[in-house]
Amino acid sequence: MPWNVHDHGATGNGGGNDAPAIQSAIDACSAAGGGTVIVPAGNYVCLGGLTITNGGGIAPVRLVGEGYASRLVFERDVTPGPFAEAIRIGGPTASGCGMADLELQCASGKGFSHGVHVTGAGSTEYVSLEGLLVGGFPIGIGIGCDTTTDVAEVSLSRCMMDSATTAGIQLGNGLSSGVVNHRMWACVVVRCGVGVSSRGSAFCWRDGTAEWNGIDFGLSVPNTAPVVIDGVRSEHSGGFLKWTGGARGAVRSPWPTVL
Repeated sequence: MPWNVHDHGATGNGGGNDAPAIQSAIDACSAAGGGTVIVPAGNYVCLGGLTITNGGGIAPVRLVGEGYASRLVFERDVTPGPFAEAIRIGGPTASGCGMADLELQCASGKGFSHGVHVTGAGSTEYVSLEGLLVGGFPIGIGIGCDTTTDVAEVSLSRCMMDSATTAGIQLGNGLSSGVVNHRMWACVVVRCGVGVSSRGSAFCWRDGTAEWNGIDFGLSVPNTAPVVIDGVRSEHSGGFLKWTGGARGAVRSPWPTVL
């Protein structure tokens, strides 16, 4: 059965602190073996981060809204640490968990490092992120940024990352060879410092757009894993590709459209 955050005390009225109620719904779902946590339309103020995990249950936990009408605004008056995520998917494992049809916004200067971070103390795989709008965080979506363990087969579809000062999407940390085989489809990165930063990850990005970024696509450490970029448009940006230490042979054709 689905768990509704309103049943756990969330109001979505733009005031107070809905984070404990939302986390309560996630924890109840996880303890019962997994399922769907519903976030109805509303403006949910969160004065702290959330964690999604399958808790060793027989089914994963998915946090699902009603599109951009379900808006989570994260605020925290502290200096962000390197991994102060608004939503952390992982620990000890979050295999099969996911999020869909939500807007996540960071109140200006309010102490978060990532909008969404997929990680895990053990192996985490088959996480799906669909229809998300993530705006105002230093890193919009991070995958395996703080771990040397395996994070594999994460899929992003129809996601938009907006105004991320560091990177719209960051894949890996340059330490683990297990952060691999991620797929991005119809994703958009706009007004970000770097559109996508890959640190040794194998991934595929098809049918997306990168607009008004400093550098659309950056490899910040040697990248030897196979990469596919197909049908991605670059507009009004400093450049499409920036390689630092990786050979162009790491990219498998076809090349993207560059405007």
